[in-house]
Amino acid sequence: MMEPSPLELPVDLSLVNKDDNAIYFLGNSLGLQPKMVRTYLEEELDKWAKMGAYGHDVGKRRWVIGDEIVGSLMKDIVAYAIESQIQLHGLDAEKSMRMIKPRELLVGWFSHDLSTRFNMDNKLQLIPGVFQQATMTALRRKSILLTGYLEYMLKHYHSKDNTANKGPIVKIITPSGVEERGCQLTLTFSIPKKSVFKELEKRGVVCDKREPDGIRVAPVPLYNSFHDVYKFIRLLTSILDSIERN
Repeated sequence: MMEPSPLELPVDLSLVNKDDNAIYFLGNSLGLQPKMVRTYLEEELDKWAKMGAYGHDVGKRRWVIGDEIVGSLMKDIVAYAIESQIQLHGLDAEKSMRMIKPRELLVGWFSHDLSTRFNMDNKLQLIPGVFQQATMTALRRKSILLTGYLEYMLKHYHSKDNTANKGPIVKIITPSGVEERGCQLTLTFSIPKKSVFKELEKRGVVCDKREPDGIRVAPVPLYNSFHDVYKFIRLLTSILDSIERN
């Protein structure tokens, strides 16, 4: 993924190392750009400009099988989204999720198997589908650990239940149950959030805020690390201590 540089962000360069990457905790709103996306897009735009409709059958990414390429990438995400919604409503995915065959009038041209797609015999031959969730399962496992680590560190250093904490209080208003949340935690503070958000921004932490008093942080398992969480906690602690002293 393309990591944002502090030089491109509204940071205070006296507070950050310009050679370090920002801490990007805003993947809940917009994920980081994959490194190859610009190359892929420019290749397809160039082929379109030079070849027009011949691009359907020529090149390393033939458009005629574009649905197969995208479908193989999306099936894990779709399956996970359905399963997570079932679990959210307190149901068993094994018992409540059903595989159904689409009705012919609802399927389109790209649902027809490529080998017979152009026969024009009005006989629908569907492409078989496969459910595989290995990648999403691994990402979700890391996400639970990553957000759990963030939750633990926030409570350890800044919770009202920590008697050793003499500074501002941080409260997590996102549900604590891992099945009731994604990677994001919404935080509220015993001091005005505006000053906290501004100081985080100045130090290269990318997150967002929600009125009236919330700051949302989202360590995304695809590209965020446990070290990102650790650095975030250190920066937040420094900011809260500084605000308290002043």
